[in-house]
Amino acid sequence: MDQSMLRRLTELTDDAGILSIYATVDLAAEQTPQPAVLLYAQLAELQRRTEAEQPSRAAAVRHRLRALEPQLSALVNSSTGGIGRVLFAPVGHGQPQLLTFPLPVPPMAVYRRTAYLLPLLPVAEASAPVGVALLSRQGVRLAEWTPAGLAPLVTFPFQPLPTHRQATAAVRAGRGTSGWHAVINPEQAERHRLALLVRFMRQVSHGVGRRAASRGWNLLVVTGDPRLAEPFEVGLHDQAPKLLLARSPHLLSTAPSGRVVAEAVPNLVAFRRMTQLELARRARAAGLAGGHGAYGLGDCLGALTDGRVARLVVDGAACWRGSRTPDGRLVPGDEVPPGVPADALIAEPNLAESMVERALAIGADVTVVSGAAAEALAPAGVAAILRW
Repeated sequence: MDQSMLRRLTELTDDAGILSIYATVDLAAEQTPQPAVLLYAQLAELQRRTEAEQPSRAAAVRHRLRALEPQLSALVNSSTGGIGRVLFAPVGHGQPQLLTFPLPVPPMAVYRRTAYLLPLLPVAEASAPVGVALLSRQGVRLAEWTPAGLAPLVTFPFQPLPTHRQATAAVRAGRGTSGWHAVINPEQAERHRLALLVRFMRQVSHGVGRRAASRGWNLLVVTGDPRLAEPFEVGLHDQAPKLLLARSPHLLSTAPSGRVVAEAVPNLVAFRRMTQLELARRARAAGLAGGHGAYGLGDCLGALTDGRVARLVVDGAACWRGSRTPDGRLVPGDEVPPGVPADALIAEPNLAESMVERALAIGADVTVVSGAAAEALAPAGVAAILRW
């Protein structure tokens, strides 16, 4: 799932509200509640909250949940694909949407005016396919990694020029074509082959860049001979400047795919964490410096209202309450903006989710962080990189 799919989910609206139901079915896990037991306990709590906080809508929610019984059964059925499942269902009219993921999702049931997406973003990012380019003297093998494993896609073979092959054969034979000893020695032949490989890597990177764009990759892991990685990456940057590159230090270009997965995935996870940390630091620093950045709840809400946010970076554990004005502006806490009567404000009990929705709606990317990246956002918990 990419950010464009998330943006489509923000358009899932219904006058009666949306049910967002998350469940994880991991048959290998031990000492965990049965998925169905946990799900129906959460749904019962959801109905209790609705009756207490929105009594006028409680009957509609109960009716919709009864009608969703087949979809709810599929949500926790072990035969349904994926470990993590998410069901978005309009309470009034419209078809429910079931999404599955190869990674677990935090189990919960939420009823609000729009789909609840905040818990989905980290799972979607971690489940996104990643390209893997394996560089060797024989060429480039391109594969795609998902949590389900590594799948080969295409091979770009290196085919040296005939004159180079003939010269190399002459060197191995110890003579030239006229009977004299070959002028090209093994060191010269190796340098010549390496120069051809460097040129080949720059050329083939254009095809890889086009393939990355067509498959929606945001990240490409480059592994293999380090002498070939640099020219390959230079050419790739020219073709796909927004594609993030993670270089694996392991020489795995001729290794079986199982070993590639075992060696590259830890590097991939570490690279993602490092990228999030650098992003959080960059957004916070830009906001504090008064550059193309915003830091803190008030500044980020203002930038979202103006449509200036290119990327929103938010601590996934942050929880703010705020309000929404009749014209759709988000305001923090108990703040009452000038010209708006206090009784006209609409409560937003989960401002982080509303910010994510607004960011996706204006075409911005969203990164939900945790761990060291979340600490880098402290104390505000939110920052943004701005378009202008």
